[in-house]
Amino acid sequence: MIKEIYRKITKHKWELGFVENSLSEVLQGEPLRVRWVKHHYTDRWFADPFILNVSDTDIVLLVEEFCYQLKRGRIAKLVIDRETCELKRMKIVLDLPTHLSFPAIYRDHGKVYIYPENHDSGELKLYLYDDATETCQFDRVLCQEPLTDAIYTNLFGEKIIFSTKIPTQNGGELDIYAYNDATSLYELKDSCHFNENIARMAGDFFVVQNDIYRPAQESNHSYGHAVSIQKVSRRDSHVAFEECVRLYSPHPDLQLGMHTFNVFGGMVVVDVKGYVHPGISRILSKVKNLVR
Repeated sequence: MIKEIYRKITKHKWELGFVENSLSEVLQGEPLRVRWVKHHYTDRWFADPFILNVSDTDIVLLVEEFCYQLKRGRIAKLVIDRETCELKRMKIVLDLPTHLSFPAIYRDHGKVYIYPENHDSGELKLYLYDDATETCQFDRVLCQEPLTDAIYTNLFGEKIIFSTKIPTQNGGELDIYAYNDATSLYELKDSCHFNENIARMAGDFFVVQNDIYRPAQESNHSYGHAVSIQKVSRRDSHVAFEECVRLYSPHPDLQLGMHTFNVFGGMVVVDVKGYVHPGISRILSKVKNLVR
């Protein structure tokens, strides 16, 4: 009974925000200036934002929507007023019996695909997104492994996948998958090893002045504790990463984590984690640690 009450009081949530700094300022380590998305939902939260579209009036995101009652993630489309940052509309675009998150976007010849994390299924699947109907149609299986927060990209001269996987998804090993003509699947080709828990992707690669950067999740202290922005380089036949800056939650109340950083259409979107009831949750957490 006491444990259940404790869990309810100290439950967490994620919030979304748009970074006002330029990417150059972010890379130089300037404090983040963020406009936070406003919405009236209290029975769910939104995280893992990817930018679908940007117009003069709206910013459209694909996100993980987590409803407390359902206790699993779904993929939702959010339409946000660009001037006020208020959520104008929310629509579930993909719902499966198993948990969905991290709705990464791949654009190809005018078509939009998403490949959300669904490691409970043991596969990474590609879906064709139809904006007219706001639905996702299964296209094909990309990889038959329980990948976590995968990124499918052609920035390196061929279509490859960067991902961690169960059960070491928050560790220090980042795997690279290449296409196998014989199986029509992406299979393990190489691995990158880090001396701390910064392997997991925190969003898609982005380019600044012809240099490629990788946002990564730092999970040394807890899952999604911070974002590590890493410059990408080639060393012989391998890809190498060097951290430029580490980003922590700039939100005054939600200080538990920050684990997504995505760039598209001149915008940068992030998410941050904190307690639903910050004041009492901090007190109870301190008491719990003292008891331990």
